[in-house]
Amino acid sequence: MRKKEIKNRLLFVSMIFLCVAFIGGCQKKEACNTERPQKEKDLTRTNVSENEKVVEGMLLTFGEDGMLFIDPETESPFYVHIPEENIFDENGEKILLEDMGDGDLFAFYGDGIVLESYPPQYPAITEVMRIKDGNAEDAEQYKDILAQVYQEPDPSDIPYMDVEHRRKDAVVTVITQSLGYEWSYETENGEKESIVACGMHVLDMKDTEPIRLDEETADIKLLFSKSPKSVKVKRWDKGTKAEEAGEGEEQKVALEKKEAIIQSAKNNSVYEVTAVWEQGTVTYGFVAE
Repeated sequence: MRKKEIKNRLLFVSMIFLCVAFIGGCQKKEACNTERPQKEKDLTRTNVSENEKVVEGMLLTFGEDGMLFIDPETESPFYVHIPEENIFDENGEKILLEDMGDGDLFAFYGDGIVLESYPPQYPAITEVMRIKDGNAEDAEQYKDILAQVYQEPDPSDIPYMDVEHRRKDAVVTVITQSLGYEWSYETENGEKESIVACGMHVLDMKDTEPIRLDEETADIKLLFSKSPKSVKVKRWDKGTKAEEAGEGEEQKVALEKKEAIIQSAKNNSVYEVTAVWEQGTVTYGFVAE
């Protein structure tokens, strides 16, 4: 199970090592002029001189809310960071992320930095403009390419959680391990199966990659592979023994879809995250120092 999970998470692993190398792309944000001329000749340009068109791509959706783009000229797949506040249609009118559909062709503007993962990633996109309204039939021609980079997860696989935090010189993502879980799923023949893994106490974790904060407190983002129904987080001072832990200090968490933010997380702390889905509950842990 873990081998498959690691394979599916190649994208996250590549971000850990490559984001530091491309600091400007990870942190740079450009102010965008949202007014658009209505003339057709201007539809693929912005009014901000430093915002150059980086790439064009047709959208293929997958999984819960995954988005892969295909360059129609080279038939090469790529990922982009979508700035939700700056997505426009053919007429220069703002649209929402959910208005982007299979087969739509988009032009992406911003910094041309590209991360050398597979598929490659464009992390510094500041504007997105739809240049052609498509449909699922248009996207169907690229289904074989999508199959190379995405496989439907096995229902017995528990969701994973990564931790993202911003440092002065980079945005860093760290992979976490589950501490324990209770999970139910339906097999191919329709039978219901349940698995239980009784893990260690979060304070007994060993040799884990720490979250290194530049300040005494900072917001920490939890990234789930599947949107949980609820998330609870508890904190203990680093060095606390499990037998003396007590209930821990409950943290304030803001959950939206597949992301949860621990607000003002403290340095030198151990965190336990308990996430709940319809199929069950998974517990994760990490250390901030």
